[in-house]
Amino acid sequence: MNFSKEFYTDLPRREIDEVLVAFSVVNSLTKSDYVSKVQILIEGERPHIFLKYLSLREPLVRNEKITKETLASPLDVLRSYFEHLKNQEIR
Repeated sequence: MNFSKEFYTDLPRREIDEVLVAFSVVNSLTKSDYVSKVQILIEGERPHIFLKYLSLREPLVRNEKITKETLASPLDVLRSYFEHLKNQEIR
């Protein structure tokens, strides 16, 4: 998939947005029996990182977790961790 520079630079820079954008495209294209992996390009070139978090060194494969599970951001994980500590729910 080849994105334009304008599309790429206008994307939100949060981790969850980056993952959702990339895998929305990948999951849509891999619905076909003919496509199993998607290489994301920007203006015909392959960056090492999509925006800030997602590696593009290798083509991406379908990710069903995006559509079936709610993804927690790193900040959500930390909040949950500290809430458990505060409530002394330590295992």
